[in-house]
Amino acid sequence: MADSPLTALEGTWDVAWTYRTAPGVFAESQAQAQITQDVLGCVLVEHFEGTLNDHPFQALTMISAPMMGHYERVRIDSEHGGFTQSAGQMQADSLVFTWQRDLGTRLLRTRHVYSDLSPSAFSVTFYMSPRADAPWQVVQRARYVRHDTPE
Repeated sequence: MADSPLTALEGTWDVAWTYRTAPGVFAESQAQAQITQDVLGCVLVEHFEGTLNDHPFQALTMISAPMMGHYERVRIDSEHGGFTQSAGQMQADSLVFTWQRDLGTRLLRTRHVYSDLSPSAFSVTFYMSPRADAPWQVVQRARYVRHDTPE
């Protein structure tokens, strides 16, 4: 992770979080995130806490860079309960993770885009496509603003 643009994201963050509650309907919430490296420096770990539909919401995200230019992301949250694992790579100035699952009758796809990466702020936009031939739809947007002072 030493050469990764993500190492600048270590710290404590205030998060303005917008999430879709129904097609075309979005709710806004505030959250906090703590991002650290694991003891060995191989994994960036995010602990995210906020509210979703007026109840507590937590997520744990781990990102590693096992090979130069390739990233892996594992995430679990209190809303869904299952792990998702996605592969990512830099596309221009954004880190893009994609995931898909064959549901038998359709292919569910997601995309998480980390953009505007800087030591003081960054954004994560979550897109979903309910079918392989369907357009991407914004499901969540999160704007992280540093709460602490970077070292």
